[in-house]
Amino acid sequence: MRESKNEKVAVIYEAVLELLEEGVDLSELKVADIAARAGIGKGTVYDYFDSKEEILGKALLHHSSVIISHLIKRLEMRQTFREKVFCCLDELENRTKERICITKYVRMLQEQGTWKECFLKYVKREEIDKADPMRVIEYLLESAQKEKIITAQCPMSYQKIMMLSKLFAFILYVNKKDKIPDCDMQEMKQYFYEGICKELA
Repeated sequence: MRESKNEKVAVIYEAVLELLEEGVDLSELKVADIAARAGIGKGTVYDYFDSKEEILGKALLHHSSVIISHLIKRLEMRQTFREKVFCCLDELENRTKERICITKYVRMLQEQGTWKECFLKYVKREEIDKADPMRVIEYLLESAQKEKIITAQCPMSYQKIMMLSKLFAFILYVNKKDKIPDCDMQEMKQYFYEGICKELA
């Protein structure tokens, strides 16, 4: 039975994520590597994509969209702001692929020059918005507002940047936790939660 276009594209996207999980840098990743990991010919990859930038950009976009939607569904099942923050930190701790994907995706969008331009050429603005980690940040801040945790008069833009920076700092901690023996994971999550609340109060 022949694989459909969607199935082959999904296999290519998964191959990209696996290679990134193994530590291959975006700039060093080759189409031949992706094709080999996906188990298809390099020429077949070019039947579906025009360039390496399109493959990598769309793969990260796809995975980020799935991750963000999944995480928001998980957060919706929690009642309090504290439960939602801890759920978010649990996901970042336990899901290595997702952590890597979100980090690479955000870095890619922050880069200037031809890489970002090539990526933006292939995708629509609404697709980028769907994969934006800020959706999670906005959801958490809405929850904090409902519980009247936010009392600070600082602008919403600052609150968003603060929350995003806290989550990325937690990712750094998770990646280096073996070298930080003075605090275990649960204690660190509590410190992050308390730090977020102090910034919002």
